[in-house]
Amino acid sequence: MVVATLAAGADFSHKLHLRLIRDCSACHVAARASTRVEDNLLPRPAVCRPCHGDRTVRSAPTPTVLARFNHSTHVKIVPGGCSGCHRGLEQSDKVTQAVFPKMEQCLACHTKIDPTDSCALCHIVGPELKPASHTAEWGDLHSNAKIEKAGCWVCHGKRFTCQGCH
Repeated sequence: MVVATLAAGADFSHKLHLRLIRDCSACHVAARASTRVEDNLLPRPAVCRPCHGDRTVRSAPTPTVLARFNHSTHVKIVPGGCSGCHRGLEQSDKVTQAVFPKMEQCLACHTKIDPTDSCALCHIVGPELKPASHTAEWGDLHSNAKIEKAGCWVCHGKRFTCQGCH
């Protein structure tokens, strides 16, 4: 039996757990069948209890800006299983936003972006989707700077033109 060394609410080490338990679905039992973004995919206390006893485990998932997501479809088609999207888990001693998929990863397969209209197909539309660079002064500043346009593709698609909005 592994002795629990982390206090309740402390950082969670995927690195340690993946050394001990190679299969993500052993803990995240609902992930393979999940079809809704609202599904709570965190391990149930009963899953943790054999090694960690009655310690309190985190039960609320990390908030997301997704409106729709189907894990059951993605686990069947994404190469590399869970780590195909959740990269860096093997080195992660903390659960951070870094282990969640980046938009660039989604766009490797989901190539059809119809700017301004397609965000709501997957995302909750709101200010959380705007990058940190898009401040109130962004409109004035970015037109004067030399911008690497490839960074804009993630939200605006590869065929966008600055003149399309300005």
